[in-house]
Amino acid sequence: MANYLKNIKEFREKIGYSLEYMGIKLDISSVSYSKIEKGETKLTIDRLYTISEILNVSISQILDIEVKNEIHQTNNETAIGSLKRIENFYQENKEQNLKIIELYEQRLKEKDVIIELLKIKS
Repeated sequence: MANYLKNIKEFREKIGYSLEYMGIKLDISSVSYSKIEKGETKLTIDRLYTISEILNVSISQILDIEVKNEIHQTNNETAIGSLKRIENFYQENKEQNLKIIELYEQRLKEKDVIIELLKIKS
């Protein structure tokens, strides 16, 4: 299981939220939510953000990324190190991001087909 999924589960259990509660808050079934925590369903950025809000933790805590003074960085070596961490994070998640984009584009095409079919039927 990916560390961030383990972290989500630990934060959820620490505050005593059930799978059912999380499902209700996310407007999905508890089974669907359970699949997210098990890594059986891909976790979107939007859903990660919503989960972090429900659990009242930052995304950096879920992803176990240490964020320190990145906005006010004055030390060039430290700034370069931060940029490398961001680039590494991007590269590690590039495949998942490309898949999300691909699925989104596919859904847009399906929407266009449905619209055309509805126009024909009208």
